[in-house]
Amino acid sequence: MTLNTLQLISELEVATEGITYDDDIFRVLLWQVNKKGEFSIFKLLQSEGFIEFVDVNDFLDFVTDENNWDNHDFMSLRSEFDSPSEAAKQYSKQFCNLFKIINLKAQNLQIYRANVPCWYSSKKTRKPEQEAFHIIIFESFDGDWIGIAPKMQFEPNEGRIQRDKKIKIKQNHVIKANSLNIIKRLVKILSNIEFSVIEYTASYREKKFVLEFGNTKESLIANLLESIGFVQIYDFERFSQPGEEWENVLSEEGEYFRNFYRRFQEIDKLLQENLTNLREYAIGLDAVIYFYDIGKTQDDNWVGVWTTNRR
Repeated sequence: MTLNTLQLISELEVATEGITYDDDIFRVLLWQVNKKGEFSIFKLLQSEGFIEFVDVNDFLDFVTDENNWDNHDFMSLRSEFDSPSEAAKQYSKQFCNLFKIINLKAQNLQIYRANVPCWYSSKKTRKPEQEAFHIIIFESFDGDWIGIAPKMQFEPNEGRIQRDKKIKIKQNHVIKANSLNIIKRLVKILSNIEFSVIEYTASYREKKFVLEFGNTKESLIANLLESIGFVQIYDFERFSQPGEEWENVLSEEGEYFRNFYRRFQEIDKLLQENLTNLREYAIGLDAVIYFYDIGKTQDDNWVGVWTTNRR
């Protein structure tokens, strides 16, 4: 890491000190390639704790635990079971059947748990959680990566993020015939499975699901999480930019907002003048969004700032 990068980090720490965005502070992020590997969405999510690998047996233990099916949504009209224990018993069988077919017809079955902590959560435990759910991924013998996730209630693009230049994560991937045959068989099982999820801090059951594909594990997970609105990428927009709307407003309110957004000008300048491939990574469905504004340094490391925005 060069002296220029160290200086940039120091200057960002000074520029962000005492400044809040939507009542939350800024933190400076350093991504050293020689320690963390090349930067990617998947690695960012993993490094920052938004996704974690879950052993298949641990997932089945989770599904078998009736406490994970005992929630406010259980007595809804769509419920087909008389009790949480009956739901746990039946869904554990169905997930076991699902995994049996995947292990027979494909390879590399893996499960990840995605989560977003509340803004006031403990840094150590990340509890309570704003959102949490499991995703199931595997690789066909033809080399296609296939992923399954619950379709969350929040719809992508309906939330509070207003950006002009969204960058599409998903890449077109032509899935092979053998992989399609596997999917057709799995869909029959998935149509009768519910997922136990957390959204807006409340537990509920979600029967709908999303299928995605990719040519690598990392690209698949990025595609999958983009499809349900959990991860979105935008071109960088200056933190001070909203203040321009108040430049000609001659009132106390106008003066307040001009001064408020001018505080971010030094952060914008440091990011724009010292980084390339500068992007904003928005993580979270709606009520709490984690914003990571990150770019590449001259020595091929990655530096940026992050904060949260909430309802």
